[in-house]
Order: sequence, then structure tokens, then C-alpha cells
Amino acid sequence: MKNGLLLGVAALLLATGCFSTMERVHAPTMISWERAEEFLEGGAVSAIGARDGIIRLKLTDGREVSVEEPEPGALDRAIVRCGERCASLTARPRL
Repeated sequence: MKNGLLLGVAALLLATGCFSTMERVHAPTMISWERAEEFLEGGAVSAIGARDGIIRLKLTDGREVSVEEPEPGALDRAIVRCGERCASLTARPRL
């Protein structure tokens, strides 16, 4: 009885791991700078974190993506261009 229960729990844990998404379990997907700007301008970003030239964007649908900042200040300029759509963004040093 105990072995059957343990086997069932192990199978359930294995099955849940097989159906997880890459964006939520593993390292965030790397995207192009152009795609990151599209997400910003489209209002699809809820939080931003930056460290060592890598910017992590948390999207409104829960996914997280990363992008390499092409040059210092590029993120700041993109946020300024975004205007009102980016006014509610939460900035975090690390995501």
C-alpha cells in the first residue's frame, strides 16, 4: 500500500514536470532588442530588471524573457519613447 502511494506520487511529480513551460521553469528565453522594444511599446511588459547588460522583462502574460542591451542607455531611451504605456512598469534590480 505504501509503495503504491509513493509510486503514484512520484509519477504525478514526474508528469507535472513534463508539462511545464520553458519560460517559467528554465532560464528566460533570449530575444532580440527589436522584439523587446515591441513588447515595451505594445504595453506587454509588467516589470523590468537589469544586471550586467542583461535586461529581463516580465511580460503581462507571466512569461519572462531576456535581452542584451545593445548599448548603455538603450533601455532608458526605449522607456522614454514608450511614454504613458510604460508609466506603470515596476523596475527591479533583479528579476
